Amino acid sequence: MPSTCAGSPPQWLRRHGFSAQRPDRRSNRQDQAKVDAWLEEEYPQVAARAKEENAVVAWADQCGLRSGTAPPGTSWAPKGQTPIVKVSGRRFRVNIMSAIASRGTLYFTVFTTKFTAKVFTAFLDRLARQTGRKVHVIADRHPVHRSKAVKAWLETNSDRADGTPPSATSHQPRELKRLRREAANSSRRSRS
Repeated sequence: MPSTCAGSPPQWLRRHGFSAQRPDRRSNRQDQAKVDAWLEEEYPQVAARAKEENAVVAWADQCGLRSGTAPPGTSWAPKGQTPIVKVSGRRFRVNIMSAIASRGTLYFTVFTTKFTAKVFTAFLDRLARQTGRKVHVIADRHPVHRSKAVKAWLETNSDRADGTPPSATSHQPRELKRLRREAANSSRRSRS
C-alpha cells in the first residue's frame, strides 16, 4: 500500500532514489533472451572469424529523419499565452544508413529515396571499399536486410562482405554501447 507523504510527488521520488530520465526505446517484439543468447554464443564466433580473416565487424542500421515538427519538450510564455515556435512549413525527409565498426569507426550515407535492397547493397559496396578489407555486417532483421537481392549480393561478394547470421535479432543501443566499451577497453589494453 502506498505511503502518504508531505511534499510533491517528484520530491518523494527523489527521496526514494528515483530521478527523471529519458527512457530507452525498445521494440515490444524483441525477445531479450534471444538477443542475450546471440551476444553470448554467436557474436563471439563472428568476431573470432573476423579476426582470423583480418576483417572488420560492423554493426549497421538505418533511420529516417524529417523536418517540420516543433521541437520536443516545453517552453516558457506568460500565463494564458501559448508559446509559439516558428517553422518554415517546408518539410523534407532524409534517411541515414550507418555502420559502426568494433573499433569505433563510423561509416554512413545519407539518401532521400526509400530504403531498398539497391540502397543497402550500394552502402555495403562502399563500406567494403572504404575499409579495404572484408566486412562482417551485423544488421537487424529489417526485410531489406533479409531480401533475395541482398543475399545474392552477399553471395557474389563473399570475399568482400559477410551478412548477419539468420538467427541474429535486433540490436538496440544498449548492445552498441557495450560493444563500444569493449572496443575502447581492448584498445587501451593493446596500448599498454
